[in-house]
Amino acid sequence: MAGSTCSSVAPGSGSPARSARRRRSSSTSSKRSTSGERFSSLATRGYVVNLASIAGTIPTPGLSSYGAAKAALIALTRSLAREEAEHGVRATALCPGFVDTPMAEWTGLEGDQLIQPEDCAELVRALLRLSPSARVPVVVIERLGEAV
Repeated sequence: MAGSTCSSVAPGSGSPARSARRRRSSSTSSKRSTSGERFSSLATRGYVVNLASIAGTIPTPGLSSYGAAKAALIALTRSLAREEAEHGVRATALCPGFVDTPMAEWTGLEGDQLIQPEDCAELVRALLRLSPSARVPVVVIERLGEAV
């Protein structure tokens, strides 16, 4: 991702990466487009989409470790979205139920009973089309039927 930085320095410290972000954000200003609307030059800095799971949003018997890991990913995504918003970076955790991939073969469900990979891709395309002011921290995709 262009302009992204990563640091292992403790939060709140004066890390070089944090200082560089401050300089970058203070050197940019709001501008007007040819249509007269205001926008920030940072508005389209980047978009992070993390593939989590519905198992991270609801208790799922038999998937406790997997669900805990996905819940942590959702929390990380929410934190990232808030931390980097001022730098024009948005983040969304995509949380589908069972998707028609080899990973879902163990469910015994037929492909037409599962969420299609194209459904997930279409949601990502929709997220990318949103205005820079819109924030969508989590998207949960349920499938029809009793089991998610």
